[in-house]
Formats: sequence, C-alpha cells, structure tokens
Amino acid sequence: MEQCFRCGAVGTGCELILKKDEGFKNRIPNKVLGEIFRDCCRTYGEEMMDGMPDDSGGEDLGNVSHVIPAINPHLSVCPERKLSLHTLEFKEHVLTPEGEAMCLLGAKAMAATALELMQTPELLDKAEKELESCLLDLYGEDYQKYR
Repeated sequence: MEQCFRCGAVGTGCELILKKDEGFKNRIPNKVLGEIFRDCCRTYGEEMMDGMPDDSGGEDLGNVSHVIPAINPHLSVCPERKLSLHTLEFKEHVLTPEGEAMCLLGAKAMAATALELMQTPELLDKAEKELESCLLDLYGEDYQKYR
C-alpha cells in the first residue's frame, strides 16, 4: 500500500509524508466547508437534515479531519430520517431510482463545493483556521503533533 502512495506522490509531483497512527481519531466536521456544501445542495433542490445518524462505522475520516478541513455530509436517501451508511437498510434505499438520484446530487454538490473553494481561496483559508482552532481546543498548544 505504501508503494501505491509513493507512486501517486511521484506521479502528481507531491511530497509524501507517511505517519502511522494506532486507531481512529474523532471526526472534526468543518463548519465552513459544511455550509458551502449545504448551499450547493440547496442549489440542486436538496435541503439537508441537521445532525448525524447513529453510526458505528469506520472513523478513518476522523484521522483525515485532523490534517485537513473535512466534512461528512449525509444526504436524505430516506426522506423520513437519516440512515447510517454502514447498514443493509441504507443499501436498500440507495438501490432505488431515488437513491441513485441522491448519489448523483451528492457528487454534483461535492464538485460544486470544490469549485467554490478553488474560486474563493479565502474560504479555504477560513476553513483551515477553523480546523486549527478546533485542534487547539482539543489538544492545547501542542496540537501540531496530533496532525
């Protein structure tokens, strides 16, 4: 796996820094990115539900969200309530025409969010400052070693 990452870094002209952690960290949802994504969803006619479903799935995004601003949006594939992504019930809802439409909407909204960030770099700076503030609150002055 490490070799794949190294090849990807070479191929894209990036520097790779591998850091192995034990276990998963908590998610740090970024409000700046979340609001941009929510606005993009509204543009496509989707009002996202607030909050998160009960979810015992993997927390690998938690580790990512300690390094870069991140979101974990849940679109409404089930109109009555939110569903965990890691369940058979979610799978059943996604395998419907409505579920497929919601997946496409999510992809469009994510792409529109990325475009907004590329066109407005100060929003990305604001998201990064929010992350640093959250890490400072969580870990204190030594927060950089937890990234």
